[in-house]
Amino acid sequence: MEPRFQEETHSFDNRLAESRWQGPLYRMMAALVSVQPGGLPEALSLTRADLALHLADREIGRIGRFLPSAAPEESAQLLTRLAAIVTACRSLEPSELLPIAVEESAIPGIQFPGGPRVAATRIAEALSRQDRLAPIVPDTVGEAVLLSAFGGRNLPGGTQALVRTARRADQRHDANVCFAITRTC
Repeated sequence: MEPRFQEETHSFDNRLAESRWQGPLYRMMAALVSVQPGGLPEALSLTRADLALHLADREIGRIGRFLPSAAPEESAQLLTRLAAIVTACRSLEPSELLPIAVEESAIPGIQFPGGPRVAATRIAEALSRQDRLAPIVPDTVGEAVLLSAFGGRNLPGGTQALVRTARRADQRHDANVCFAITRTC
């Protein structure tokens, strides 16, 4: 073997021997990120949070593909918010989604071609699993989507969206939303 190849192999083996790589979820997330530019060396240099944020960006991109054709890219913001709310609730019935879409689309700057009903239908398609609206999983990626949708510059409005979700009349999802906020922060 060439000396450089031996050195790279040794470095790779040392990284995989680190305790953070013992969990299968972490290795699986790194494998998914490694197919992106930068490959495996970059994926192995990332923290668990960074891996989750990379995968959240990928999931947000996938959800954005459910936009109606010729819709402006910023319309995806409503789909991302709805996906984050479904994730915070751990699931929603399709009938619960339309009132949430109506509330979220009333926020200034959030518009969706065809209105909230079309947005609710599109996110239901994007998150449908066995005829139910499913959260984004694994949890660490779902939490990263929550941060992307409601954190940073979106924090004031995002906090209000999550409080509205937890306060819904039947309050079936309040504990799940509070748990999601606690885990994410």
